[in-house]
Amino acid sequence: MPMYHTEHRQIEKARKRHPDPLVTIHPSTASGLGLAEGDWAVISSPLGKIRQRVHISDTIREDMADVEHGWWFPESEEKLPNLFKVFESSANVLCPDAPEVCSPETGSWPHSALLCRIEKEAL
Repeated sequence: MPMYHTEHRQIEKARKRHPDPLVTIHPSTASGLGLAEGDWAVISSPLGKIRQRVHISDTIREDMADVEHGWWFPESEEKLPNLFKVFESSANVLCPDAPEVCSPETGSWPHSALLCRIEKEAL
């Protein structure tokens, strides 16, 4: 992975190696949703929605999806309201951040598993 969390998205060589955010899903899940490798998909939760490219792998369970976090697009406008499209593909958009769900042990929010819906992005 040429990036580290949200860092290095602006480095041209890193973006050439990994140009888009990816949601990884199982082949049978992709088939059932009418998704193919490289399609843009909309991933939504009760809190919001994002878009990422589909990556198909049998290394993930059929009932799971893995979305990449920390995405922003340095080639986009930095001024409000765009802010480098920071809310377009960032998994944080899907996550709760209310004080009552904050872990007292870590002082942060547990974002390892959330319910979501995945659909092919309408053109």
